[in-house]
Amino acid sequence: MPSSFHAITNPEHHHVALRVRDMSRMMHFYGEVLGLPYIRRLGNTDAPRVVWYQAVQLVQADGSERVSGTTMDHLAVSVLNIEELAERLIAAGVTLESPIAHQDVSEIGLHLDNVFFRDPEGNRVELVQWVPLAR
Repeated sequence: MPSSFHAITNPEHHHVALRVRDMSRMMHFYGEVLGLPYIRRLGNTDAPRVVWYQAVQLVQADGSERVSGTTMDHLAVSVLNIEELAERLIAAGVTLESPIAHQDVSEIGLHLDNVFFRDPEGNRVELVQWVPLAR
């Protein structure tokens, strides 16, 4: 049953936090390969302990933590250039789980394009692109 209360969200300020083993590798992947806009970092410039990109916060796991898997199903990142990003991922050696899926979702008046892949530490990521259906 839908709630009568609705959070007012700001799509520019949301993220999923990922605890990571190799901050440099993950910064390269999310910042350079995937091309997410950089927001800020905490800690040493050369070895930050926390880095924010649009939709993703990377948190350096300390040496005592065992980061051996994930309880997250997937991180969804809403994009407007899914074809270009998929090509970029493939060129960087990332394996897509399947080709980009295309689906009209008439009950909400939107067309959905999406594709799934894994980041360098095995987290499942979805690129999703919603566009209004032609009327």
